[in-house]
Amino acid sequence: MTNRSFKSFYRNLPYFRLGLFTAGFIGGLLIGLGPESPFQSRRPAAIRPYYDFTNLRGSALEVALKERVVSNLEIVHKDKDVGLAFGHFAFTNSASEKTFGCNEYKNVTLKFESADMAISGEKSRMEVQSDCVASADITMIEPIWLPLSKIYIDKPTDGDFQFMEGQKTAVHFSNISDEWPKKWHLIGVKLSNPTHELSVDRNEMLKIIGKPIVLSVPKSSD
Repeated sequence: MTNRSFKSFYRNLPYFRLGLFTAGFIGGLLIGLGPESPFQSRRPAAIRPYYDFTNLRGSALEVALKERVVSNLEIVHKDKDVGLAFGHFAFTNSASEKTFGCNEYKNVTLKFESADMAISGEKSRMEVQSDCVASADITMIEPIWLPLSKIYIDKPTDGDFQFMEGQKTAVHFSNISDEWPKKWHLIGVKLSNPTHELSVDRNEMLKIIGKPIVLSVPKSSD
C-alpha cells in the first residue's frame, strides 16, 4: 500500500468506525424487539412521545397511564347511542415487554351511577364491558358504545343484557326503579386481563379532568 493510500485510509477511519457503530446499534435494536413485538408492525414515527411510556416503571407508570386514558376521553354519538373513547398508550409490562395498551388489556369496563334517580337513597347502577380495541392510528381506544336505544325499549329492570353483533358488549343494571335513568355519571374505568388491571376511580377522574362526566340519554331512547 502506498503512502497516499495509508493517509486516505486513516483519514476515513472515523467514518468507518461510525458506520460500524450505527449498523451494530440498529441491528441490536431489531434483535431486542424480537419477532413478536407489536412495534414491528408500526413505523417508528407512529410511536408518539405523548403516549409512549415505555421508559416508566412502578407508580410513575401507573399515574401516567391513568392520566393518559382519562384526560383524552371523548364523548361520541352514533345514531341513537352514545359512546366513550379513551386515550391509548404504549408501555413496558410486568414481563419487561414493550407493548400497546389493548394488546395487554383485552377488556374495558365502565361503571356508572344514575345522576337523576335513586331508590331509598341508593342510586341506580350500570356496568358496561366491551373489548379493548385500538384505533387505526393507535392513539385512542375505539369507543365503548352504550346500547341504551336497544335496552330502553324494554321495561325498566335489574339484569344483564348481551350484544354479540359488531362490538361485543355486556351491560349490567342494578337498583333500577320503575323508570330508566336519563342521566348517567361515569364513576370508574378499568382496563383488564385475567391477571392484571388498570383502574381509575371517580376521585382520580375528577382530579385529572376537573369535572364529573355525565352522559344524557338521547330522548329517542326513552
